[in-house]
This record gives sequence, C-alpha cells and structure tokens, in this order.
Amino acid sequence: MSNALATQGNTLTISETELMQVLRNSLYPGASEESIKMVLGYCKASGFDPMQKPVHIVPMYDSKAKQMRDVIMPGVNLYRTIAARSGC
Repeated sequence: MSNALATQGNTLTISETELMQVLRNSLYPGASEESIKMVLGYCKASGFDPMQKPVHIVPMYDSKAKQMRDVIMPGVNLYRTIAARSGC
C-alpha cells in the first residue's frame, strides 16, 4: 500500500497528488492538471465527493481568447444530490 493512502476509522484518506492522478487516469482522462484542480476546488467548496463525478470538464471555444478552454459544468447527479440533501 502506498504511503499516500491511510485509513482513519472506516474512512480511506488519499493525498491530493494521488487523487489528482486517479482523477486524471480514470474519471477525467486527457484533462489538464488545472482543470482537475478546478473540479477539486468546486467539490471542496460545495461539499461534494470528486470521486462521484458530480461535475464534468467540458472544452468550449472562447471567442475572445480565440482558443479552447475547459469549463466545469454540473452533471445530473449533482442536482440529484442537492435535491436529496434538501429533504424536500
């Protein structure tokens, strides 16, 4: 087992470097490091688990910059999670 992995009670903790690698190789293949960091920041601020892929990285054309850029867009599971947490 890697030094980056440790267990606390019933919870598995993972270092941010290892998490970045897992997300880049499995959930967001081909995404840049900056885009994955945006996903992690979004999930941390909103209280979501990035391993459940609540958001998607979508490449979009930026007409002002005349180039493609990645945009973080919520997925349907994000809305389902929010609805379930609301209790309504």
